[in-house]
Amino acid sequence: MASGFWVMAKDTGRFLLCHRSPLVPEPNSWGIPSGKIEKNELPIEAAKRELKEETSYHGEIEFTGMSVLEVKKLKFWTFLGVVPYEFTPILNNESQGYIWTTLDNLPHPLHPGIKWTLKNDYEFLTNIQKQKPQQI
Repeated sequence: MASGFWVMAKDTGRFLLCHRSPLVPEPNSWGIPSGKIEKNELPIEAAKRELKEETSYHGEIEFTGMSVLEVKKLKFWTFLGVVPYEFTPILNNESQGYIWTTLDNLPHPLHPGIKWTLKNDYEFLTNIQKQKPQQI
């Protein structure tokens, strides 16, 4: 079981994607901060922890659940996390780069999980992105 955040900055309406390093599954693809849920940890707690571990972000975050992907033995919870401002991530060894971007300008190749989320939650993400940031 795993979970992660689509992180969006209120000030710009852009999303944070991380470029996965050669040390992790699906290397050189673009994904969201995410990872394994530890024993006795809730999916949202894991998503928050992974965000801190992978980007060093310790600030305010508003969140809402989006979807749950179940494939074979994998169960993945996706959350939208809204932060006040774009920040400069301090990446751990799981990522080799990052980008703040809009849905109509996503980098490639995308991680398969990102493709799935876009297929299932694109309308939700688009509506959130189109709102005036201060109204979110």
